[in-house]
Amino acid sequence: MTPPSSSYMAVFKAIALQEPVVKAKEFLEQIQAKGFSPKLDVPHFDVAYMEEAMKALKMSDVLINAKKLQKLYRKWSTTLRDEVPKMFKALKADGNYDQAMELYRRGWDSNIIPAVVLHTGVIEDCLEAGNTECALKAYRTMLVTGVAPNSYTYTVLIKGLTIDPNFCGDAKRCLLEMMERGMRPNAATYAAVIEGFVKQEDKVAEEEGKQLVEVMMGKGFVPNAKAMMGVLKENQKL
Repeated sequence: MTPPSSSYMAVFKAIALQEPVVKAKEFLEQIQAKGFSPKLDVPHFDVAYMEEAMKALKMSDVLINAKKLQKLYRKWSTTLRDEVPKMFKALKADGNYDQAMELYRRGWDSNIIPAVVLHTGVIEDCLEAGNTECALKAYRTMLVTGVAPNSYTYTVLIKGLTIDPNFCGDAKRCLLEMMERGMRPNAATYAAVIEGFVKQEDKVAEEEGKQLVEVMMGKGFVPNAKAMMGVLKENQKL
């Protein structure tokens, strides 16, 4: 009998949470030896990326413990195949063609879920559940495990952090880190950080927003004033 894809994913997740990487590799080899291979529309993990995938799943299990987050995680697990094209389109729309094509190569050509997609998915779900601290912790864990965030990761994280005024400082640090990695934030991203400081209606916060613009310009990045004002006006309508 051919097992359904959900069974394959359930077993893989169980191994990821309880066993070392070698056990996951053995499982993959065993099912392949019996002629079973996940369908093209089902997420699976190549041996070369097995360790990264397992780290992401373990991190998800630790971070996502609230009922609302558990519901989102189950949804994320079943729609993981949609994350690669979504990230690809977003990167391409922002002009990050090199990152987009690298994702295409790693994801679509081989049907392997890249580690950056796994980790970014956890960050997005934490933010969707309104747990900003969880999202920030997921991002830090991503760095510790050696997975490099791309422009889409930073865009999602920075915008999410600015929603909570207590995390505007973290949003600012992530924005500058993004630039230090050679990535250019779009108008919506840096406008969100600046707006986050302005909304606090505090002189100190307002000054920090101004200093951010100066630092960005000092790094050779000139914010598009017209685009930024357009974003701010659109946000005011919402």
